[in-house]
Amino acid sequence: MVGLLIGVSATAVYASAAESRVYNFGPIGGYSYYNQATVEKTGDNVYYTAEIGSQNSGKIPVGYMSAGPRLFKGDALCKASEMTYNSSATASMRVGTYGNCGSGIYNSRGATEVFDGSGYRTYLTNVTPNINF
Repeated sequence: MVGLLIGVSATAVYASAAESRVYNFGPIGGYSYYNQATVEKTGDNVYYTAEIGSQNSGKIPVGYMSAGPRLFKGDALCKASEMTYNSSATASMRVGTYGNCGSGIYNSRGATEVFDGSGYRTYLTNVTPNINF
């Protein structure tokens, strides 16, 4: 009787850049929005963004929306940027920055805020797929 042993090794393969699924929400204060996050390995750093905009490409009034990119290493928050508000009427805005917390697996989940007529509501983006840094 002859036996056969086959070994299988699984290694995760990660892209060097990734974007989250678009998240649509609203209407809030008369506007319908979308948001999205991205993450990208850029040489010796990681670039991560948060984007927010109008679903119908109409201009959103000054101060009605904001975005703050956030970077995660594994499941732990690694870096978070302050919220940046739209300083002019615009259909969309993207805020990005560079950073890292050492080698490892990263993803991004940005924070966005919208004005509802009396205050701000926070809506997180979907999580990007992982990248290896």
